[in-house]
Amino acid sequence: MNGTVKIWLYLNEQEHPCGGNVIILTAMYKYDHQDTWILLSVTSDKQKKHYGMVEDEFSGVLFLEENTNGLNGNWVSPDAKKQFKVVLEKLSAEKTPFEELDEILYDDLLFNKNDC
Repeated sequence: MNGTVKIWLYLNEQEHPCGGNVIILTAMYKYDHQDTWILLSVTSDKQKKHYGMVEDEFSGVLFLEENTNGLNGNWVSPDAKKQFKVVLEKLSAEKTPFEELDEILYDDLLFNKNDC
């Protein structure tokens, strides 16, 4: 982010339980120097080339576009006074602990957000 801060983004795509061409996108990201993940509410165009990702509690927004190497775009503060360039590179599946990331995303972040 902004050429100086490393971030990690985990984007999970699942088929909608009702079928059709609808998919469910869930995501989270964190700064490399922090342990806490930030839940993102994700919206995408039909081709899944452009993404809008709003941080939980609206502390920022990511506007990203997919390219061959990953995702590029900007992070924008809620008042739009701060903007940082974001360049994300895809990692290979072997280097990523998907089960651990799914547990954080679904069991920790989403469950706690939606728990009564």
